[in-house]
Amino acid sequence: MIRQDDKLGSPLLALVLGGLLFEALSGLFLPWAGAARALGSYALLLHTLAGAAVAVPLAVYGLRHWRAARASEQRRMVQVGLSAMAVLAAAMLSGFWTTGAALFGSRVSPVSARIHAWTSYAAILFVAVHLTVALRRLKLLGGDASRSVLAARAGAAFGVLVLATAVLALAHRPTAYSDATPGDYGQKYGANPFAPSNAMTATAKTLDPRRLAPASACKECHAQIFEEWSASAHHWSSSEPFYRAVEGLMVKEMGREATRYCASCHDGTAFLAGQIKAGGAVPALASDEGTSCSICHAIRGLTGATADGNANYLLAPPSGYLFDNAKAGLPKAVESFLVKAWPEPHRADFAHPFQASPEMCSTCHKQFIDQRINNFGWVQLQNQYDDWRKGKFNVAGHPEKSLTCKDCHMRLLAMADPARGTAGKHRSHRFIGANQAVPTLRGDKEQVRLTEEWLQGRAVVPEIQSRWATGPAVAVHISASTQAASGGMLRWQVVMSSNKVGHNYPTGPLDLIETWLEVTVRDAKGKSLYSSGSLDPAGNADPKAFYLRAIGVDENGKPVLRHELWHMVGQRSKRALFSGYSDSAPYEVRLPKGAAGPVVIEARLRYRKFRQAFADIVLGKGKPPLPVTDVGVDRVEVPLGRVTGG
Repeated sequence: MIRQDDKLGSPLLALVLGGLLFEALSGLFLPWAGAARALGSYALLLHTLAGAAVAVPLAVYGLRHWRAARASEQRRMVQVGLSAMAVLAAAMLSGFWTTGAALFGSRVSPVSARIHAWTSYAAILFVAVHLTVALRRLKLLGGDASRSVLAARAGAAFGVLVLATAVLALAHRPTAYSDATPGDYGQKYGANPFAPSNAMTATAKTLDPRRLAPASACKECHAQIFEEWSASAHHWSSSEPFYRAVEGLMVKEMGREATRYCASCHDGTAFLAGQIKAGGAVPALASDEGTSCSICHAIRGLTGATADGNANYLLAPPSGYLFDNAKAGLPKAVESFLVKAWPEPHRADFAHPFQASPEMCSTCHKQFIDQRINNFGWVQLQNQYDDWRKGKFNVAGHPEKSLTCKDCHMRLLAMADPARGTAGKHRSHRFIGANQAVPTLRGDKEQVRLTEEWLQGRAVVPEIQSRWATGPAVAVHISASTQAASGGMLRWQVVMSSNKVGHNYPTGPLDLIETWLEVTVRDAKGKSLYSSGSLDPAGNADPKAFYLRAIGVDENGKPVLRHELWHMVGQRSKRALFSGYSDSAPYEVRLPKGAAGPVVIEARLRYRKFRQAFADIVLGKGKPPLPVTDVGVDRVEVPLGRVTGG
């Protein structure tokens, strides 16, 4: 209830009402701010400051008003007023809770944000009802002058805040980025600055390097994901020695411009920033980023209508917030606060729905070379995407029965990262796959353990168990005679069945990967009767073993041994397991007379990321052999009958 002679109350009430009106409208505006980042940012900052400033006058006025209203006979009016004060208090307290989390935490709790929103809506309703009735009563008491003064003062307070927001937004000068292809860039593949890859940016130009924030900039809020990514092959895609060796060969033979073909997926930061120039080295800071946050999370879709591969991604750099390149001090604190208090624009920049699709992965996990690279013609290389699309784990029209890339390679983890979903889990950014070589060189035992566990099919991913198979990733089964005779022939087959693999096995650069069968036969005394696929002391696998691999050839039919894709015009042979299919290798051996039974046949399907010969070129001979993982194993005993003469 408002009294005409309340000389202290009227200014306080005007200040409170003006501030609350601004709080209500600025809060309602934020979800609709969209691309108006500067206006939304300043509205949020003044919303926060005005909320803190109005808290004390609101408390003082509320206390005085309550004391004055206790004796009022307008009980319903008083009840509405008390309800308004209660929800206002709840809105203020939840606002302080939210502000504190944005200032000092890593994430604003969705609970506090919802409480703040709904108590604010309730406060608007209760205050509007209470104020309408109070002002009507004031008019009946002849308080038109007081109403006019109150409206003028409240309007002035509100207007000052709105004007300040508008002036700050209009005066704001965003960071001036220079998205222009460098003059010394070199474009021998045509007008497209990203050729011979299929990549493209929304500006159709190379980007100012400042647009591509280093992964360390994300660590402040996403420490857990940063640590996972740091261990992944994505992180080391541009700096691991095997890539650097192939890149160096390509620079010597084709020029650095040609390496944009590789860098579009392996070295995204330097590639998109126009730092892979015709001459000169790539800046280490950019090149060491590999496939970082700013690359994957800025992709918006494909550059064409279909998933063609060779980095056919369309990348749009983030719009950013105020002070989006600040490194420290108050500007950095303001940017950090805005990201956490108003995360919707951040999600729009870095969490596009396309990123959850298999087509996102296809951009780099589908590869070919054409005449621009080999001066010959089109050759299909690794193609995990189409292997998956045509395989057993993609059930067309039934996503609930299908498994996609992220389901398997980005398992859900229960962690406190701000990117966690409603179930309190986020997608692992370790991207566990088949590369146990690089983490071994880095001494990352945990990444090696998880990779070997994955290769052997021992990994448990609870959320997909109902759609996944059980047992090894690739099962090995020995099919042999139920009985043999010493002095006679022993024949058997080793059957390899793709069980848990969503694409071909093996997959990736099959000219570099080694996966083969090691098969041994021993009698009951342990005497070796047959051996195939064993490693020699230098770590080289038996060249006569059964291999799943591809051998690329140049135009003269010679094998391409160092992954010189620019020489490859075809493949002399290629053998791999389709998802859900089997292959077999036949064996036979004549058993010596007097062999002690039973005879034991053992078979191991072995895998390593790089051939030993290639590792020797890159790392130097004499280095410890790269790790070998036994993907599938089987063992059978064959009883021996009586000795025969043939």
